[in-house]
Amino acid sequence: MMIGLTGPNCSGKGEIANILKEKRYKYYSCSDVIREEAEKRKLEKTRENLIAIGNELREKLGPNVLAKKLLEKIKEDRKKGQKDFIVDSIRNPNEVEELKTDNEFSLLGINAPIELRYERAKARGRVENVNNFDDFKQMEEKENSSNPNAQQLNVVYKMADKYVFNDSTLEDLKKRLDFALKYEKKERPSWAEYFMKITSVVAERSTCLRHNVGAIIVKNKRLLTTGYNGAVRGNEDCLKLGCKKDELGLESGFGSEECRAVHAEQNAIIQGALHGISLENATLYCTHSPCILCAKMIVNSKIKEIVTCSEYADPSFLKLFEEAKIKCRTMKMPDTKVHIKEW
Repeated sequence: MMIGLTGPNCSGKGEIANILKEKRYKYYSCSDVIREEAEKRKLEKTRENLIAIGNELREKLGPNVLAKKLLEKIKEDRKKGQKDFIVDSIRNPNEVEELKTDNEFSLLGINAPIELRYERAKARGRVENVNNFDDFKQMEEKENSSNPNAQQLNVVYKMADKYVFNDSTLEDLKKRLDFALKYEKKERPSWAEYFMKITSVVAERSTCLRHNVGAIIVKNKRLLTTGYNGAVRGNEDCLKLGCKKDELGLESGFGSEECRAVHAEQNAIIQGALHGISLENATLYCTHSPCILCAKMIVNSKIKEIVTCSEYADPSFLKLFEEAKIKCRTMKMPDTKVHIKEW
C-alpha cells in the first residue's frame, strides 16, 4: 500500500507519518527531492527557499518531477521486499496524477482549523518570517498558486480519496486514521446526477407503453415539482386501453394530439400552476428532451435551463431554446433500474 499525505502547514501530516512508520511504512517526502537540490546549491532550507526551488524544478522538468523521482525509489524498494510506503508533502495536482499511475496509491487529506495550526507552528518554532496570524495566512496563500507548475495545495487537497480532521488529541487522531484506512471512499453523485436519478424514479409512474418519461423542476437545489407522462386526470390510460398512436401507425414525435398522455414536462409545469409555485429561473431535469409543445411551455414558464439524458425524436425545440436563451445540456443517465431507450 502507498499512502500519500497532503494538507496545509501543521495540520498533522507529520504525526500521521509517525503513526504509519510504527506500522512499518517506509517514509518518503516530495520535499526530500527539493532539500537535496537545496544542499547542492548550498542554500539554507527555509520554507521560502524550498517553495521557490520546488516551483523551479516543476517549471524546468515538469510538474510531476518530484513524484516521478519518488516512484523510482519506491520501485527499487519493492524489489527488496518493502510493501508499504508513505509519500508526504504532495502539493501539486500533477504529482497526484503521477502517483496514481501506481495502483496501490491512495491520497489522504489532513486538515485542522487555521487558528490551531498557527498555534502549533509557534509552539514548534516553525514560523519563519512570520510576526502574527495575518502573516501566517499570507504565507499559506503562496502555496495556492494558479500556476500549474507551482504549489496548488487547495486543489490537491480536494483530490484526496479520504480525509482526516486533526483538531483533538493524538489518541483521537489515531482512531480517525484507523477509521479512514478501514473504509473505502464513498462516491457521492453530483447534484445533476442526483436530480437525474430522481427523474428515473418519477418515470416509473408513467402509464405510457412507448416511453417512460420523468421530469422534475429544481431551484436552488430544492425540488419544486415532478411529472410523468400519463393519461389526463380521471381518464383511463394506455395500460388498460393500449397505445392509440400504435393503433394509428404514428411514429414517435408525430401525432401528439392523438396521444392520451400529458407529457412529463407539462405535468411538472402544471403542478407548479396548481400549487402556486413560481418556476422562474428554475432548472428542469427530464429523462428525454422536450417536444415542441413542451418546449413552448418551458419558455413561457421562464425556466432557465433543461438537462436531459435521451433525445426525443422531434429536435425542433433546439431553435426555440436558442432564441429564448435557455440552456440545454445532455448528460449520461446515472445507474438506475429504469431503462432509457437510446435514440
